[in-house]
Amino acid sequence: MNNMMHIETTDRIWINANEYETDRIWIRDEYEDEFEETVVPEALNDKENKELTEKEIEDELEAINFPNEVMKGMAGEYARTSAKTYEAEAHTFFIAFCTLIGSLVSDQVMMNTAYNSQPRLFTVILGASGNTRKSTACRRTIDLIKGTESPELNSICLCKGVDSGQGLALKLEKIRDGNDLSKMIFFKDELKRLMDSGKIKASTILTVFSELFEDNDYEGNTLTYERDIRNAHVSLLAACTIRTYQASWNDTYLSLGLDNRFFICPTRGIRSKSYEPRIPKDKIDSFRQELIDICQFVVDNYNEPRMMVIDMTTPARLLYDLFYKELEEIDENKRIDSYSLRFMIILALIQRKTVVDEEVVRDVIKIMTWQSEMRVRYAPIEGANIYAKLENKIIRAAERFIAKFNRQYTKRELERAFTASREKRNCGEFIYNKVWKNLEKAGVIRYVSKPKRK
Repeated sequence: MNNMMHIETTDRIWINANEYETDRIWIRDEYEDEFEETVVPEALNDKENKELTEKEIEDELEAINFPNEVMKGMAGEYARTSAKTYEAEAHTFFIAFCTLIGSLVSDQVMMNTAYNSQPRLFTVILGASGNTRKSTACRRTIDLIKGTESPELNSICLCKGVDSGQGLALKLEKIRDGNDLSKMIFFKDELKRLMDSGKIKASTILTVFSELFEDNDYEGNTLTYERDIRNAHVSLLAACTIRTYQASWNDTYLSLGLDNRFFICPTRGIRSKSYEPRIPKDKIDSFRQELIDICQFVVDNYNEPRMMVIDMTTPARLLYDLFYKELEEIDENKRIDSYSLRFMIILALIQRKTVVDEEVVRDVIKIMTWQSEMRVRYAPIEGANIYAKLENKIIRAAERFIAKFNRQYTKRELERAFTASREKRNCGEFIYNKVWKNLEKAGVIRYVSKPKRK
């Protein structure tokens, strides 16, 4: 079959029971001189001849596609071993491991930039409840620093139950060490608990978190309360379902810039084995030893008082500069540059490098490109009410479908793309039908009858 086809992009529109439909007109070779040639791949032709099932749409639109080639060294070994054991995607364990490394050495290493970037991450693992094992990735990684006598691994405190800014300040003060330093991993099995704490009137917990992302100090004095946070190194490792993450935001949270302070790590479930033995203890000990060795590597390469300052090679700097300048200026890309510098430190330490070279920068660019794509895909659903939020969900699903499959959708395909059956249960038939008809009337969504090649 000839892959070269000639199409007229003009739509034929007719009205039937107040419903607008469009149909694409396919033009054969006799109109060769009038229309621009368009190459239609075989795979696309097959998909245009039939409606896609809900699973086919989900597999395409929800594909994670993490650049697994960046998972190197013992961190990569930990990720692959854990993924095989716990039926989870390897990149969730890798990012959790990176979060742990960054927290352990955050007070001892930084990039040689004006921003004094520390390798602390605010990681949120996203996925459906149950099968994705998102909480498992968090817990098993946190277990690496539990029950050990290593002073390196015991240098950070694990915190689970702080729900206010005052409580966080008190906790950080209690764990302050002899160097007047507080290092903490804030672990939340469900991010929603943290987000709900921010909804309490006069709560400052999210404000404190926002400031501690870039800084180590916070002042929050009131008439009845006076407690300052000094020299605190806070990291976040949390899990959350995708629907909860997208629905938990309001104008206050977005104005704080919390959405671009989180490094989101979406994942999908992998059902492969009903039973898998535990990871052997000697293997777990080797992963713990890796963390200890990284801490010692930093100490051995101090080039300032109690500090390892990492620089970039000239080729690496030029490569990163090109990426930085070409980064699209959209809300989802805010603080991508900050996370780039943080991951440069972490990946360099995993490979025992004292400078950031081209290899590290290329890996970081792959991770940040992936992160930008995930942020766009799972951006918070904004809206003043349930009608506006549902409209945004439908519009976003329509845009993603066209971008992915390079063709217009049918009504059924669009409903499958944003799981209409679930939305109907959440908002009710009346609201769902009202929103759908409003979008049709405004011409925002225009679906085709089942496409057929002429």
